Amino acid sequence: MKHQLIIVLDFGGQYNQLIARRVRECGVYCEVKPYTTPLDALKAQNPIGFIFTGGPNSVYDAQADSAREYGKTVTYYDPDCRLFRDLPNCGVSWMSHGDYMAKVPEGFALVAHTDACPNVAIADERRGFYGVQYHPEVNHTEHGLDTVS
Repeated sequence: MKHQLIIVLDFGGQYNQLIARRVRECGVYCEVKPYTTPLDALKAQNPIGFIFTGGPNSVYDAQADSAREYGKTVTYYDPDCRLFRDLPNCGVSWMSHGDYMAKVPEGFALVAHTDACPNVAIADERRGFYGVQYHPEVNHTEHGLDTVS
């Protein structure tokens, strides 16, 4: 029997192994690969999806260290988005408070925000692409595993 596969591409994120473990806990086989893995090799594994893990530094400062401010915050979800369907309209999530996108990519819609961050999650549901800034994989995030099941 062939298993579904999710590939976590590691860009230096400190949570890459935890993300992979949470995916496996949802019943999907998962492998962590370096971001330098050739695209042909990744495609050959026929994954159903990819998760890109970020690094500990700010995207705005090439000299930044890992001392960014992380913490719990109330996050508001768009219940029309497939990612948040059947969840409460808001919940506590764990995330960096310093970074956010200034412009949402073409084809994407804003689907979650906090009082301080206008774009905590984006979605292009037509193509099945999602991006989240918060950490659904950590215990501090309410309904975190519910968003990936």
